Amino acid sequence: MSQPRKPRIFRLFDESASEELHVVLRGHLLLEGLLNEIIRRSVICPDAIADLRQTFFTRVKLLRATGRIGDGEQEILLAMNSLRNRLAHQLEFSVTFDEAFVLAQTAAKAGADFSDDTIHEDRKLSEEWYSTAAVLTEVISNTFQHLMWMNEDLFSKEDISEFLG
Repeated sequence: MSQPRKPRIFRLFDESASEELHVVLRGHLLLEGLLNEIIRRSVICPDAIADLRQTFFTRVKLLRATGRIGDGEQEILLAMNSLRNRLAHQLEFSVTFDEAFVLAQTAAKAGADFSDDTIHEDRKLSEEWYSTAAVLTEVISNTFQHLMWMNEDLFSKEDISEFLG
């Protein structure tokens, strides 16, 4: 006797609990926290903007306008935001390896340093050696570190050690 088929809603719930979903959502939260901290430390009176409704998009644009990030950083952050939004708002969306590879290339172009350049330089080997979730993890962690280092004037050595240690 075969097992009864799960209702579609339960199948979708099971399928959406992917490693990629976890990596992107958690990574987006970590990046957003860092953007908040850079903004808070960059302005003279952070309380004056505390009640502003700031989306991830507006945070990125504000940091670009203040010169705290460049065009490349803006591009990778907005691409990560777009990916996060698709995962969060499209029930059956999943991240492909090609999308993760393009993000890795975008992060590298922005100046993020990778432990293995294969991740963003050789699509075929990257897919052979790394999972989609592993590439996404590299993109997020390396982008985070890159943002920290390019804004190191805002952080003490202890802050940097706490964030990156």
